[in-house]
Amino acid sequence: MDKEMLQHMTSMHKGWRGMLKSKHYKGKTSEDVVKFVPPGVDPSDWRTMCEKWNTREEQDIAERNKQNNAHRNMTYRQGKCIYIN
Repeated sequence: MDKEMLQHMTSMHKGWRGMLKSKHYKGKTSEDVVKFVPPGVDPSDWRTMCEKWNTREEQDIAERNKQNNAHRNMTYRQGKCIYIN
């Protein structure tokens, strides 16, 4: 149970970081990004995340992901699940 909870929390944290990156980081200069800290984020944590995203390794990973996503031939369909008690 603890391992499952840790995996779930890790997944949620990655999703949160991804949302912050797409909403507040992409398309801006690194100086502008560091100046504006999103609400609810510690300024030192934000600076650390921005420095990490600005590394060559992270940029290479992002570029590779863009290329891989361009090859998708199946449309994404968001489904809804209804639980009946």
